[in-house]
Amino acid sequence: MTRLRNGASVFSAELEGIAFALTEMKNLTKYHKNFVIYSDSLSALQAIQIKNFKDKDIKRLCNLIRKFPPYVHIFFVWIPANIGIRGNENVDKLAKAAINKASCSGKVIC
Repeated sequence: MTRLRNGASVFSAELEGIAFALTEMKNLTKYHKNFVIYSDSLSALQAIQIKNFKDKDIKRLCNLIRKFPPYVHIFFVWIPANIGIRGNENVDKLAKAAINKASCSGKVIC
């Protein structure tokens, strides 16, 4: 996992999180065939859905998705932000705390 560049948008951060999830899921396809990615970024999920290839990050995500075996199903679910979902609130706190850090541990916390 790499640190996002200074000044990266929230949209870019959401896409990077989804890319990280897809990369981790790729290693699990011999054990599982159904995956769900939950995101509170409706704009990121919509951009993936319409396959906005003008955005290089969306193009990269679509290429990652395309590389999964045909028997694997990936579901994207939008969850509204700040509605009391403990995991979502924890991730938001960690993301805000990491803004000024110089490096990233890459430790999966979920």
